[in-house]
Amino acid sequence: ALYGQDVALPISIDTTNVPVFSLELLPKNLSCKISIDTAGLSGINLIEPKSDKRIIPDKSTVSGSVLNLELTLPVGQYPSTVGRLKFTSKSPAKRINPISIMGINPPNGFSFGTKYTMAFQQTGLPESTKYPELDFLIGEKMNQADSALYGQDVGLPIGLYTKTLNNIPVFPIELLPKNLTCIISIDTAGLSGVNLIEPKSDKRIIPDKSITFGTELNLVYSLPVSQYPSTVGRLKFTSKSPIKRTNRIYIIGVNPPGSFSFGAKYTMEFQQIGDPDLTKYPDLLNQFIQGRNVIQHIAPNPISNNFTLRYIMGSAAESIVIDIMNTLGVTVKSMYLAQYVSGIHDIVVNLSEVSPGMYIVRVRSNENIETRKIMIVR
Repeated sequence: ALYGQDVALPISIDTTNVPVFSLELLPKNLSCKISIDTAGLSGINLIEPKSDKRIIPDKSTVSGSVLNLELTLPVGQYPSTVGRLKFTSKSPAKRINPISIMGINPPNGFSFGTKYTMAFQQTGLPESTKYPELDFLIGEKMNQADSALYGQDVGLPIGLYTKTLNNIPVFPIELLPKNLTCIISIDTAGLSGVNLIEPKSDKRIIPDKSITFGTELNLVYSLPVSQYPSTVGRLKFTSKSPIKRTNRIYIIGVNPPGSFSFGAKYTMEFQQIGDPDLTKYPDLLNQFIQGRNVIQHIAPNPISNNFTLRYIMGSAAESIVIDIMNTLGVTVKSMYLAQYVSGIHDIVVNLSEVSPGMYIVRVRSNENIETRKIMIVR
């Protein structure tokens, strides 16, 4: 048995396939002595064959860790299960528990065969490396993006699962912990707003502890686990690296007292694409804009006289209107551009006649409206 597992060992009585004497001569009651080494076991009882009703022993004695039970049990037929020895494994380490059953010679009746002995194995608390069937899932294993464009928000689900054999968990689900204690370690370079949020909302999950080493953020959480497999949270952040960058994310199960540790440390690499030429990333382009028309960037900014606006169009437009507005919302310059097809367009805007200061660039096409702030400096 694993640590925490309930056990019910049947105690049976049998005779050889061809009885050496008539069955009607065999006793209708079994008088026996059951001895069990209780070290690391709890809740030891003999219960009825088909219910959890306790069978009261005639006599109970203890010698060290050995419990001796003397019982008289009715025998309805041969072969027959006369009871179940029930207990819970509570040894955190591996342990062997000898169990013996011996017939007691009833007056004017038959004695039962020689003493029967078995050795019961408690597996104890497993080491995580020996129980890879409990594991974590992050990001790409759950069909989530493992890369992001500059400025893109990301929500990587963190989940738990247990491996199965023929769709049956390798050990009973009810033995698995109801809470996950874990450390999430993430290289935050180029990322902003790193938080763990609830699986189905944007509510932040407060960590038990938060430790920072340089750009490495370590978050310690105790998360409730309602079922297996289960998503226990989403790691949310925004990609803010203007260049390509790889960020490693680790999740490590912490062995909680009286429970199971989770598989070996799980690692993933998250790719920040930066501010790319999206013509080289058509799959990311389609994923990012999803039919919308968006401003990718304005350069340079601050501006002296001219700037280039990179406009990504997921759909063609009859026209594009570019407005330059001051901070009061007054338009100081407008550009009207006709007939633009879908794709990536670099549009040069001249502002030599506009006074220095802070302005808002507004771009309109179809039903899309995008704005960016710019600064004119001379």
